[in-house]
Amino acid sequence: SELLTDETVGLRLIDRDDPSTIVLVASHGIPPEMLERVRFGRVGDGAGGQAILREELVVIDSYGSSPAAIPHFANFGVKSAMAAPVREGGKVVGSLTVAREKEGHTYTEAERDILVAFAKHASIALTDAKTVQDAIDQALQDPLTNLPNRALLADRLDQALARAERRGHEVAVLFCDLDQFKNVNDSLGHAAGDELLVSVGRRLLGCVGSGAMAARFGGDEFAVLVEDTSRTDVTALAECILRAIEEPFAVRGMEVFLSGSIGIATGTSRAEDLLRDADLAMYDAKKRGSGHERFHPEMHTSVVER
Repeated sequence: SELLTDETVGLRLIDRDDPSTIVLVASHGIPPEMLERVRFGRVGDGAGGQAILREELVVIDSYGSSPAAIPHFANFGVKSAMAAPVREGGKVVGSLTVAREKEGHTYTEAERDILVAFAKHASIALTDAKTVQDAIDQALQDPLTNLPNRALLADRLDQALARAERRGHEVAVLFCDLDQFKNVNDSLGHAAGDELLVSVGRRLLGCVGSGAMAARFGGDEFAVLVEDTSRTDVTALAECILRAIEEPFAVRGMEVFLSGSIGIATGTSRAEDLLRDADLAMYDAKKRGSGHERFHPEMHTSVVER
């Protein structure tokens, strides 16, 4: 704004959920009472929407008479506007727009070059941010099932325990192991086993509500974090998961049958203690063939004694 002496500047990005919609994510010079009216637009609207549509610098010298003009800006007094596309990894994802209220102004070549240069800087920043976010997502997501992985579960468990201590409720961890999974790998191969794990992950998500998070712990082990046991019946959740696992799976044109063992640990102790306790309860459920078991201190005592 200072360099080009334009009163209005805006950065619009394409809505990831609706590629036909553009959202004003940053601006300067737009009054607060007008901001909500122009926050959302369509690709092709105004200089910014045209720059996205055409993937090139767009200049509108007579804004009020342009068929692409946004009425709110024309009424606001915009006389000329210029926009350059902004890219993320080479793909156009938005535009950087400047607008002026001075009558009879024409943007010079130098001004056009300045805006293009700023748009390139914005593109570099967006690309870097996307690269960082992708790296974070990859580090915290199981690449096979797309569920959160062990690291993300542990992080969320720490956060949940901190909130539980402040609010006075308990957290639960359900640790689930597939009982016959090795047989599937041995008889049908690892590709079929991977396909089965993906299906198990989907069914797990079907049982988990908004107050819980499902994760793949590794191998054929899954875990569910329940933030507040006063709002979620963890026993009913364990039974839902077991029923879902026991329904036949279609793998490579064959019906595959599984069962599971689930250990449940609740409390406000350290994350590693809660995970250990749920793991011990899971092994107790597997040994007893009971489907699911809640942790009790004697389980830990017997392991220490052995």
